[in-house]
Amino acid sequence: MTRIEKIEKRIKELDDILEKRQKEWWSMKDKNTTFSTFTGSWEEYCKYREPEISEVIVLEREKRMLMTPQLSEPMKSDLDGKVIGDLFTIKEFIENCEDGGFIDYDGSGNYAKEVNGKMMESNISIFPSDIKNKSIRVDFTHVLWYNRWLKKLIYSVIGQHVRFWIWRLFVRIKVDQQNS
Repeated sequence: MTRIEKIEKRIKELDDILEKRQKEWWSMKDKNTTFSTFTGSWEEYCKYREPEISEVIVLEREKRMLMTPQLSEPMKSDLDGKVIGDLFTIKEFIENCEDGGFIDYDGSGNYAKEVNGKMMESNISIFPSDIKNKSIRVDFTHVLWYNRWLKKLIYSVIGQHVRFWIWRLFVRIKVDQQNS
């Protein structure tokens, strides 16, 4: 069994434990509820699950360091054909993270590199906390950064008609800005 297979097996075990813990927690909540007010706090819930969550985070980080990348062209906008996301060199990304410009809550990136004169995006994510933990792949030169709000927009916008109306909104804003 490879190390990645061992990691994936352990993550599955931890997911099962976390699911069980979640059910236990809400069962306790139901028993400790008075007038719809639970006596336990969000902090207590997080602490209850912390050992498994912490282990999953460490294992996922290790897995990203070991993965064999699959490369593809970055996703492009239907509106203007530009790459979606912000391209940074690894150095720029590290500096932004170290300066507090990016935190995990803000979003995530994917490693990228130039292949035959064309920028290619990998299937391997990188998070600002990876920088803090010195888990940086050396086989890539860039990071394609996706802000959280942009990811939500990309994944929630389904159907050409919705994209069309968003495009019209942006065009209207641009026209209004030019006219003022």
